[in-house]
Amino acid sequence: MLIDAGGVSGRFASEFDFGEDVVSPYLWSRGFEHLDAVALTHAHSDHIGGLPSVIHNFEPGELWIAPSATTSAYRELMRLGSREKTAVLRRTAGDHFDFGGATIEVLWPPANWHPGRDRNADSMVLRISYQDSAVLLEGDALSRNERQFPLLSAHAELLKVGHHGSNSSTSPELLAAVHPKYAIISAGAQNPFGHPRPEVLQRLTLAGTHIFRTDVEGALSFYLDGKQVTSAVVGGQETTVALQQNQNH
Repeated sequence: MLIDAGGVSGRFASEFDFGEDVVSPYLWSRGFEHLDAVALTHAHSDHIGGLPSVIHNFEPGELWIAPSATTSAYRELMRLGSREKTAVLRRTAGDHFDFGGATIEVLWPPANWHPGRDRNADSMVLRISYQDSAVLLEGDALSRNERQFPLLSAHAELLKVGHHGSNSSTSPELLAAVHPKYAIISAGAQNPFGHPRPEVLQRLTLAGTHIFRTDVEGALSFYLDGKQVTSAVVGGQETTVALQQNQNH
């Protein structure tokens, strides 16, 4: 399963195809030739932009969507899914299902969600658990959304921090419920938005969470072994900084 596929922020014009030139080569390097499912968290260009090439290259059986603004990129993705005979499945809060031995729970948005002007609020939020290990994947969900999650079931050792480390996400209430040991922040180096924000880093640090950042460490991989979350080794090489070395974060 792949969640989102990058893209250029809507503020910037570029012909660069993240799906073709970044995501697909990485998946091929890991030995993947097919995806069972692709999930779109929401219709912002930096999440949806690379998906057409990924769907073309990996022919996923399923495309998971949540209630989302129907932008031109979103409509084109739906047309592509139809041409590729990819089943489009709507995922909303309360969905709970098995996927390859893991359990997936959808925490946001609710089934009656009506997309508004802020597409970040549409973000599909997933909790994936394998036996006693779990990860919470927030997309770009906002603090006001986090306060409506079923927080009693949100605990996870690993947190994919919402909205690239923006101060609009990662509320104290969420951290108190999730109790993450480790957090991944996906943000470009020297990005113009100032992500991750110092306030978010401080909240994570005060929560005792070890922070990993793609703008500092590059590509990050973690492994849920059923008992705990550990760094992953791919091709004989460590793909993350060893967890025990990140006490200073």
